[in-house]
Amino acid sequence: MLFSTSRPIILDNCIALHNWIIRCKTILKGCCYRKVLHVCVHTYVYNFRAICRQFGVNTGRLTLAALVFAAGMFTSATAFLPSSFAMKTTMMAVGCWYTGSVSGAVFFTALGALVGWPFTAALGYDIQSKGPPFCQVKLTLVHCKF
Repeated sequence: MLFSTSRPIILDNCIALHNWIIRCKTILKGCCYRKVLHVCVHTYVYNFRAICRQFGVNTGRLTLAALVFAAGMFTSATAFLPSSFAMKTTMMAVGCWYTGSVSGAVFFTALGALVGWPFTAALGYDIQSKGPPFCQVKLTLVHCKF
């Protein structure tokens, strides 16, 4: 039979884990939420450090100021949605790309596209075509005579 009408085993395990977390004490729930938020903050810090290394501290500070006052950082970053997961993996991919780890950038882009939001794969085109940022950019001066 090509398609099964029963639920997949992974879905059953996720439902069982969710039901177990709901029955647990509030301290365990708080620890789970703290771990998830720790991962979220780690992605932002990794991206900030990569920007500081690639472009300088002042650009990193401006980026941090833009991220702090952005509405999406408080609303969508804390929501457990596939698009917010894709946002976190995209931030990790960009951070890996800025530090020169192309394999990490490809991994996080693929993870965000497969698990989170499929349109994240469009961001991977630039990573796979150019490699580390600005490594193939050659500045040439063109003199035009009219």
